[in-house]
Amino acid sequence: MKILVICGHPNSDFEGVQEILNSAGVGLPKPSRHELISSNELHEKIFRSYELDPSNLDPIAPIKLGKIWQYLAIDLFMGNMDQTNWGWGDNKSAWLLDFWKDQDPQVSFVLVYSAPETVLGKALMNRDVASSEIDFVLSSWIAYQSEILRFYKQNPERCLLVNALATRQDPNSLIKKANTTFSMELSDISMINISVDNVSFIAETLSKALIDDDHQANILYRELESLADIANTVVSVCKDNHRRAFEEFIALLNEVEISRFKNSQDREYINQLEQKQIDLEAEIQKLSQSNDDRDNMNNQRKVLIQKLMQARDEKNTLLPDDTKMNEININQVIPEGDININCAGNDEQEELENYFKQWQELLHKD
Repeated sequence: MKILVICGHPNSDFEGVQEILNSAGVGLPKPSRHELISSNELHEKIFRSYELDPSNLDPIAPIKLGKIWQYLAIDLFMGNMDQTNWGWGDNKSAWLLDFWKDQDPQVSFVLVYSAPETVLGKALMNRDVASSEIDFVLSSWIAYQSEILRFYKQNPERCLLVNALATRQDPNSLIKKANTTFSMELSDISMINISVDNVSFIAETLSKALIDDDHQANILYRELESLADIANTVVSVCKDNHRRAFEEFIALLNEVEISRFKNSQDREYINQLEQKQIDLEAEIQKLSQSNDDRDNMNNQRKVLIQKLMQARDEKNTLLPDDTKMNEININQVIPEGDININCAGNDEQEELENYFKQWQELLHKD
């Protein structure tokens, strides 16, 4: 049995590395035999027990665990005894590397990293960071990658240190390395769709500009590249990246202009609908004060209210959610006291009131 622990910074694209290995034959973990918890659930329990926030990017120190966690780890291994190759990907594993190493000699590690500008660019694209938090994101990346690098230097025979971008460019290079290093028999893959968000050239170029060349993150990245089993050998041409960023920027400007034009048209149409609503409300009020035949008046009211509801619905499709009209208050348009205008008898009065209640029920169903 071979067990792979795959980890990296939350924005390092370690999930893509995991997908490659899963496609080549590394099985997903089954729940533990007795406790029926997954590897990720075990990590969640550990982090909650030590009052750590697993969704936070705050740098933390490696966690030293007691015997109860060893029992749960063994239970997880027992639940996967029938799998030849299996493993999991989880950024929280970066702080549990020594723990997993000590559980079984069959546990090996795929340690993933990405360039700091890629990690920062992804945070910018996801709107996870304000300008005042850039240093925090870089500190988080440094903490994760420093821990990964420490563990790799101490346990090179049980680890693969890989650049996420390089593995996506040549997935089979990762498979061959895993087969050689860990004595596995994974299959080459011809095609794979990796569900990893690409960082735009604008975000990456901006992030690169925000990181000083002598920044600690850049120095650490160069060390990772020099020691990695799979490094990024494709040297990006800076001018080419700048050109692509410029092309993305022009495309975004065009999209903004098109959106502005459409919004302008929508706003004009909304104004027309609002005027239509005002006119319809005036007609309904006028009918309420009319001395015309009541049957004809009621039919006209029904038609006008239906038009009013249609205008409201059409307007709501063009408005943002927080400005939509939830309902038309018919009591403001047709005062309830006016419903019996020109009604000669109680039966007729009740019939008109029933019509009005039905309109209200229909409106409240919207």
